[in-house]
Amino acid sequence: AIEEGAELWLGLPSADGRVWMDGKYPRIVSLGAWCCPTLAAREMGIGGPSLPFDWCRSTLSSVLHALRTDFAGFLEYRRVIPHTGRTGDSVMRDYRHDVEPEADIPFKDVYVCDGHSFWHDDLWDKREWDKYDRRIKRLLRLAQSRPPLVFVR
Repeated sequence: AIEEGAELWLGLPSADGRVWMDGKYPRIVSLGAWCCPTLAAREMGIGGPSLPFDWCRSTLSSVLHALRTDFAGFLEYRRVIPHTGRTGDSVMRDYRHDVEPEADIPFKDVYVCDGHSFWHDDLWDKREWDKYDRRIKRLLRLAQSRPPLVFVR
């Protein structure tokens, strides 16, 4: 269900926020920057399965490059920076749609690529690459199916 107030935030015309664009629900698509757009959409009840830019920090030029090249080299990182945040910083992962709960990998490093970085993934693990492959395919299918999309950053 859409949380109260979400329809105002999105500018939806109906009082209950349930009718928009000929009765179809929009799909919120995060274009990176950081993870808060996806978190906010989920808190409002309008999120969906994870997409490739949901949980990484990115520049707009990196997003455009990934889209133009079908994500070629998207996960190739140049360096790894040890995470120095508070112990107990939580990692938000979408296990319901991406991996099984027992596939949890302790969060400890930031993987820096050209124009984007991964703060919630350990890219040395093949399961993470498989997870992003699913997210990329999910986004490309969305683009092909032409549902109502709302891009946020």
